[in-house]
Amino acid sequence: MSPIRDAKGNIVGASKIARDITRRKRVEVALRENEQRLRLATQTGKLGVWDWDVVTNRISWSDSLYAIHGVRPDQFDGTVEGFAALIHPEDQGLVSAAIQRTLDKDVPYEIEFRAVHPDGVVVWLFTNATVLRDGGRPVLDAWCHYGYQRAQAHGGSAAPK
Repeated sequence: MSPIRDAKGNIVGASKIARDITRRKRVEVALRENEQRLRLATQTGKLGVWDWDVVTNRISWSDSLYAIHGVRPDQFDGTVEGFAALIHPEDQGLVSAAIQRTLDKDVPYEIEFRAVHPDGVVVWLFTNATVLRDGGRPVLDAWCHYGYQRAQAHGGSAAPK
């Protein structure tokens, strides 16, 4: 409510503006519902989604990725180096090379590799990615991890797709 004043500054009335926000509220509800569906799908499907801002070297993980990697949020520093530390030592070179090839040549990124939980449990992950560019410079990678148990294959090492 805002006062309406005359030339002498005396209040002679009031004004009130109302705005219909029904559409915005509907959009907010739909967004929350979609976020819940995504969270449920990633948790039940052993699927994780993450973004990497190449410019700032910051990684954002969906909640399910912490479980897939067997870490708590305070055990992951949100950098590529922090992610690399979770990869099985025998697979780190292949994963690093695949990431670099994707950034340099715009080729699809799809790879299976092993990750090691802090307690020593080894899990297989399948990952694919899409690189988004701004003026030709990579700025964001949208990555998807799928964690699974796997029988001995590929001689026990990572397998690029």
